[in-house]
Amino acid sequence: MRAHKLPLPVFNVKDIAARPWVYEESINLRKIKLYNNQSINDILTGCKDLKNAEHEQQKLAYERNLINKSQGADTPNISTSRKVLKDQFKKISSSISEIKQNLQNILATVPNLVSENLDEREFKVIKQNDVPLLDKENSFNHLETKLVDLATGSQVSGNGQTYLNGDLSMLEQVLIMYALRKCRQFNFELVSSPTMVRTDYVEACGFQPRDDASQIYFVKDTDTCLIGTAEIPLAAQMANQKINKLPLQHAGVSKAYRAEAGSRGKESKGIYRLHEFNKVEMFVWCEPTLEESTKWFNKLIEFQYNILSSVLNNSVPLRIIQIPPDDLGAPAYRKYDIEAWMPNRQSWGELSSCSICLDYQARRLHTKNSQNQFVHTLNATALAVPRVILSLIENSNGKINLSPELAELMGKSSIDL
Repeated sequence: MRAHKLPLPVFNVKDIAARPWVYEESINLRKIKLYNNQSINDILTGCKDLKNAEHEQQKLAYERNLINKSQGADTPNISTSRKVLKDQFKKISSSISEIKQNLQNILATVPNLVSENLDEREFKVIKQNDVPLLDKENSFNHLETKLVDLATGSQVSGNGQTYLNGDLSMLEQVLIMYALRKCRQFNFELVSSPTMVRTDYVEACGFQPRDDASQIYFVKDTDTCLIGTAEIPLAAQMANQKINKLPLQHAGVSKAYRAEAGSRGKESKGIYRLHEFNKVEMFVWCEPTLEESTKWFNKLIEFQYNILSSVLNNSVPLRIIQIPPDDLGAPAYRKYDIEAWMPNRQSWGELSSCSICLDYQARRLHTKNSQNQFVHTLNATALAVPRVILSLIENSNGKINLSPELAELMGKSSIDL
């Protein structure tokens, strides 16, 4: 049995020391602060202080050993020297522990590097289909169908919960099955993963549950929390492991839990932002080169776009956007979102995302290749069910015409709302 506690992360201090300006730029572009408002320069200073302190500790240990090995009586001078050395050794050891802990705290908050291809400020549109954008008057509001029962969901479970009835309940299962079929065709190994994960694994993936306590559901009297995405248990599956054959592709379907406390205005109405929903997630481990992970990034984006175009029957406006640095999570080196036009919000809404994380997660989860190098990881949404259903409803006239692939699984070609 593997111990559940993860070893300390192996941060790439050598690279930080060699290219401090690159990490400083990433921090500045992301507009974030490091632990206790410290800086990359504090890491470099801390490393020097640690080296000097450890050197001093070795000297004291050597002198203490000489005294302990000295021949003859235990004279008052020797006893005094031994006590002085003991006190000095204890003091320097305490100082080393403090320096190490501070370095660990700062390094834990250093985000991934940022791709040179990212624009500093803008959400850049990479691709958009030619389906026209509907206005409110010519679309169907998903709040008006009895197949979406938010009132009962709220009564039974609180705000941000819903019942999907009749054909929409069936459609939810069909969408999951279709996404899993496509993942398997794309050589993903299917995984049923836990929805409760220990917090140290969540942190290793780049999420900060303690800092984002209002966004996460914790399991009382345990060190676990409910996942917001299957990315976390999928990544954790290979923690402390050596992957001898890369790439490795896993896809998992799970419930996703998002506390997301507080009012979100129009986003909080309906099924766009739920506390609990079904989601199919893809995760890839690949060789640790930017060329290889970029190749997989492009493959995953194309796969995501194709699967969404298919389930939306090419009748919903879709676009791929590049996420700017100040909207990236700490693990992401580069990220694209795929969005659908949502008429009743009169704005675009995210359906899926895809991120390159380089070796950020692997260093924290201790996942290596056969050459003992930390691998690169990528995560991508195959399908987030409620928002796909919302997109189908609102870009219709009260009847959802299903794609041939979904119609085959549903046993019918359309759904009356």
